Amino acid sequence: MLFALGAAACWALYILSAASVGRAFEKLDGLALAMMVGAAVALPFGFLTAGTAILRPEILLLGAAVALLSSTIPYALELVALRRITPAVFGILMSLAPATAALAGFVLLQQHLTWLELVGIALVVLASAGAVWAGRERPVVSEPVA
Repeated sequence: MLFALGAAACWALYILSAASVGRAFEKLDGLALAMMVGAAVALPFGFLTAGTAILRPEILLLGAAVALLSSTIPYALELVALRRITPAVFGILMSLAPATAALAGFVLLQQHLTWLELVGIALVVLASAGAVWAGRERPVVSEPVA
């Protein structure tokens, strides 16, 4: 229970800080700075575990590809989305990520889910759809002038 609450708090902090970075920096400058800081923090651990092998061109190229595909592009898309929608809607839509991952696992890897897992995913999808529907802006109805 405490781990779930901690994860929820960290997720909320991530969404709010990403929205703040998206507003504070033009284009993707904030993301570029964050990626540089992340690389600087991770680099010593890479040297500790891989030594100078980490500097081989094929390893650097593979690392750049992983960074681009697993971090840079997804985070860039998230920043763009957070500039266009509210953090609340973004958080709800991000709760659909496990359902998307399960679908990708089924289609690409032929992984199968139990009926209980499928029901759980369906409930999360329904809850997300309901939250987005309930949180939508309603048109303002003006009173007729007498």
